[in-house]
Amino acid sequence: MVCTWEVSGVQKQKHLLVAKHSSTPVTIPQTEEGGSDTALPELVSRRRRCCGLLPAADKPPTPKYVYVVTAFAAVGGFLFGYDTGVISGAILLLEDDFSLSDWQIELVISIALAGAVIGSLGAGPMADRWGRRITISVGSVFFIIGSVLMAVAPELYTLLAGRFIVGLGIGMAANIIPVFIAEVAPKEYRGALVTVDNLCITTGQLISYLVNSAFVDVPEGWRYMLGIAAIPGILQLIGMILFVSESPRWLLVKAMTQNEYHHPRNNDLHENNQDNGNTNNNTNNNNETNGNTSNNYRSKALAILQRMRGPHNEEQIAAEVREIEDTIREEGAGGGWRGLLKADVRPALILGIALQAFQQFTGINTAMYYSPTILKMAGFKDDAQAIWFANLVAGTNALFTIVAVLLIDRAGRRIMLLSSLSGVILGLVLLGLSFYLDIGYLALCSLVVYVAFFATGMGPIPWTVNAEIFPPASRALGNGVTACVNWSTNLVISMTFLSYAHVVTTAGAFWSYA
Repeated sequence: MVCTWEVSGVQKQKHLLVAKHSSTPVTIPQTEEGGSDTALPELVSRRRRCCGLLPAADKPPTPKYVYVVTAFAAVGGFLFGYDTGVISGAILLLEDDFSLSDWQIELVISIALAGAVIGSLGAGPMADRWGRRITISVGSVFFIIGSVLMAVAPELYTLLAGRFIVGLGIGMAANIIPVFIAEVAPKEYRGALVTVDNLCITTGQLISYLVNSAFVDVPEGWRYMLGIAAIPGILQLIGMILFVSESPRWLLVKAMTQNEYHHPRNNDLHENNQDNGNTNNNTNNNNETNGNTSNNYRSKALAILQRMRGPHNEEQIAAEVREIEDTIREEGAGGGWRGLLKADVRPALILGIALQAFQQFTGINTAMYYSPTILKMAGFKDDAQAIWFANLVAGTNALFTIVAVLLIDRAGRRIMLLSSLSGVILGLVLLGLSFYLDIGYLALCSLVVYVAFFATGMGPIPWTVNAEIFPPASRALGNGVTACVNWSTNLVISMTFLSYAHVVTTAGAFWSYA
């Protein structure tokens, strides 16, 4: 026996919950004047559980396809982490092979960040015009080309070119991947799934440190360290082309801007089931986006949502589509700089910029880019020893990012951010003290404390919040601007760290970050 539930909007002030059980419809009026309707979700959940459509838990089950999409997208986060982390060990070998000075070391590390600034700015307009899926795929191509160039570099300038191209991919990944995951994820799991991207970043950094350790004693081992990143880049490109659908939110925005928008009707879902159900089961994602409905963005969005939410979640899909379309109506379909600078969007822009800037001004990427160098400055003189101890820092980063994934939708963004910031300040004070007192192992322990607290809040939350606070039409560009601020401040910190430490002492540098 099949039971389906529909919420039909008669007027803005009045809604009806229609239950179809067998052939007998039951209509239950909802509250007037847009009330809170607190009883309605429980009523729907209880009725649907009785029909076997929901488990006893409040959260509906998420189809595996959402996890597949998230996994392929988050490979970009892994590459982001790998390419920002691997240079910390490779630079020790490059310093010897290319006889690099301090400013050349800073240049090799920071030129990727310059590329990331450009990539993050360009990714927003590209994602708004061509879609999130294509933009992520282009980023994969940059990762592949840049990694190959670095691996075969015969001299410094080719290496710098490869680092810059990889930086373009990093900037695009940092901008679009959190947005894409936030748009495809069910709202009940959105925070956790977006934080998976940050987990992949820290995992990429950890793997890069382990790769550094494996090749530190190999002649020209930096070529392997830098070139291996091409492999996950190829895997992501294949996955994005063959297995990943476009963001349904982006398709609904395009539907409005292309004048293909029409008011939602619940029977659209039933018609879409009949027209597209067999297609979803028998064709790949290219057919979804290039088939008979290639000019109807809204139909594509409905088909993709059914695949991502499951065939028995029609009421959830209808509510999600209405929510997206109502948001687009209220905030306007027009994106671009004019939409981003509107009075009601500016507070989100200011908040996003502040979060990203403060994240970098804590100096976290001095720890990630220079941790073996910092440990050598603290008294660990051997390259291999410094790299192996740096693995502890990277492992702590990955471990406590898992803690953030588990807590972010329970503890809340604000509490996690404030507690994280308090611990970061403590870690920086101790790190400065370790250099002031010249205690090497205190420096190592302070780095671990610093990174652990950063990973639980200051690391993932700016990216998660920025993926949530902008309206759909301004989301990609808004994330591009805030990501550009992140990479610009990151560039300033990483480009000046060694010189700055020589001027104010290493202890003074870390105390100033605190």
